[in-house]
Amino acid sequence: MHQPIKWWTGLLPLALVWFLGNFLKTEIVEADLTNRSKAAIAAVSANLTDKPSMTVAGRDVTLSGKSSPPQILAADKTFGVRKVIAGAPLPVLGAADCQAELSAKVKNERIRFELASAKLADVALPLLNAIVSIAQRCKSGSIEVAGHTDSTGDAPGNLTLSKARAQSVVDYLVKRAVDPARISAIGYGDTRPVAPNTTEAGMAQNRRIEFTVK
Repeated sequence: MHQPIKWWTGLLPLALVWFLGNFLKTEIVEADLTNRSKAAIAAVSANLTDKPSMTVAGRDVTLSGKSSPPQILAADKTFGVRKVIAGAPLPVLGAADCQAELSAKVKNERIRFELASAKLADVALPLLNAIVSIAQRCKSGSIEVAGHTDSTGDAPGNLTLSKARAQSVVDYLVKRAVDPARISAIGYGDTRPVAPNTTEAGMAQNRRIEFTVK
């Protein structure tokens, strides 16, 4: 005699989806989708001179620039992608405009990290995604990502931390299709303060990431 199939077994796939959606870090999902979508687009772009810039937010892929139907279809068929948004072509930025937009973006917002760590804080991701969109449009010059700290701790440790934080930002941008040949990380530690390290507000200003287009 066959045992009846339990009705609740049909809920297992739904439970798995719920678990992945709620407990798998968004950053991990975005990085994975970026890599696979980028590979899928590259596979159909071998004979094309124009390739779109790509940004992943959650499970949505936005293609900016000149995107062809095969490229859009390739991204749409990538497992895990929920929606592909083919936006209007964005203007390419010259070095001066790129510098202006990057500087404006971080003027009133700071890229945040976990305490005494080079690990990016989750609250930093929206700002980083906006920086990705700018960096992808910078087609001339190279971008230096500089890390700075306050004077807390010893100078060698601050130098190491500032370089590691800058590298974390570079790694995030590269994973989201910013050309690795055109972006680099450098750390200055506490050697270039922009405010006195005698107050908490001044120290907060000194803990920063800066972008220089060369």
